Amino acid sequence: MIMYEIFDGFCQLPTWDTSHPADRERFRSALLDAVHMPGFSPEAMGAYIEANCAELIWPKSEDELKRVIAGLVEEARAELLRVQG
Repeated sequence: MIMYEIFDGFCQLPTWDTSHPADRERFRSALLDAVHMPGFSPEAMGAYIEANCAELIWPKSEDELKRVIAGLVEEARAELLRVQG
């Protein structure tokens, strides 16, 4: 069973939604581990991040937040496809 808590080091920081290199590295590091776990689902990852993310340092509207999470889900889909060959 995949434990999406692997993304806590990323999504529980108030800057997780930014494209800052440190935030991007935290996400990529967690993603590169998670995609190798049986049962990994980009959609479940997105739902976990949405449900467990920190309050943002620069608040976003609900639509903006959904776009950020959708981008992370798309990135995870692409990485999962790459790994699965």
